[in-house]
Amino acid sequence: MKIGNVITAAVNTFLAVALLALGGCATTDQRVNFLYAPSYISSGGSGDLYVVEPAGSKAGNASSQWILGKITDTEGNQTGNITSPVRPVDLVVDAFSVELKAAGYNAMASTKSPDSATRVVVLESVNLEMKEIANLVKAEADCRLKVTLKLMKNGKLIKNLYFEAGNKNTVVTDKAGVVDEILRTTLQDIMKQAVPEIVSNFEKPV
Repeated sequence: MKIGNVITAAVNTFLAVALLALGGCATTDQRVNFLYAPSYISSGGSGDLYVVEPAGSKAGNASSQWILGKITDTEGNQTGNITSPVRPVDLVVDAFSVELKAAGYNAMASTKSPDSATRVVVLESVNLEMKEIANLVKAEADCRLKVTLKLMKNGKLIKNLYFEAGNKNTVVTDKAGVVDEILRTTLQDIMKQAVPEIVSNFEKPV
């Protein structure tokens, strides 16, 4: 084989490998990882209160990674996942617990409703959907959250409630942090709707 042919074959092989790499064969995940801080959106609560996760929620462990959504390029090809070391339901339970503590309650997370509890917020369903479209220039993130819950007082149902919120954001800098920010904002939007309603129902005269 002529030297020129060998060089040409080598170059073609190199270009093929480079094109495959640029074509998105490798995936990159974005990890959601933040501590929810209270917005102090309500007050007037007092006493013990339990926030109960939905029945049948999947258990996790220290090594679990939960997929919250997909990352795609502008052509719709998946390039990675939005992941979290925390279960989606725990993200919501934690936000409720933090905000209800700020409202004055001794709020505690629980996997089931205690028999003798005075106030219980029972989450019946949590639906969290996230997605991100990213390229070299910008990242567009979308987050949707729907929560169905019921309020129990002294063992009796006093209210069924439903809340939903959604946000979109486009950034050209700090693209890695956009999923944290949009999830935090969406959780806060749910809390702004739900917490005043919860306090009002638990504290109103019978």
